[in-house]
Amino acid sequence: MMGQTLFTNVKIFDGNGKRSYAGEVLLQGNMVKKVTKGQRKIKANGADVIDGAGATLMPGLIEPHAHVCYIDGVALAEIGRMPPEDHMVLALDNARVMLDSGFTGCFSAAGVGESKLRIEIALRDAINSGKFPGPRLLAASPEITSTAGLGDERKHHMYEESVGLIADGADEVRRACRMCVREGVDNLKINISGDEFTRRGHSRQL
Repeated sequence: MMGQTLFTNVKIFDGNGKRSYAGEVLLQGNMVKKVTKGQRKIKANGADVIDGAGATLMPGLIEPHAHVCYIDGVALAEIGRMPPEDHMVLALDNARVMLDSGFTGCFSAAGVGESKLRIEIALRDAINSGKFPGPRLLAASPEITSTAGLGDERKHHMYEESVGLIADGADEVRRACRMCVREGVDNLKINISGDEFTRRGHSRQL
């Protein structure tokens, strides 16, 4: 039988829209087995007891639009410029911060660049293996975009790695999607034309 953990002296917020309430919560393994309200006590012989000292106990938060591999920069181009080794270290730290902040799950809204396509995939696998702390992660492809679209931060006069994965036309988009699926992403991020961040109009106009 999996071990039991009893949380006492806590305010319980269960996310159902009602106010938090005083009570106790019993876990068996990673499943909630029993919840009581008010002064009712849970009998659980042999359970590990954690006194919450009046703190709030709540379910883990889920981030539905995460950018775990994004940096704290002023421009998207800075994401593409970061070396992959440094980027992996930053991603691991971002994941730790998310978990420490109460997020136990996140749906990635974009990975980073074609040359660093597998960073989020490796991050997800490292978290799932238990080697590094972080929320459960659904890894995304880089932002699949067109030339001059949202995520194309390249410059004509010099080579620069883009934060996006550039694909012009239906055949290139299909190839990009297949490549990302082959590498192991859980979802695909496609930047449609006409986004408010796009420089000059829809792709049909360019």
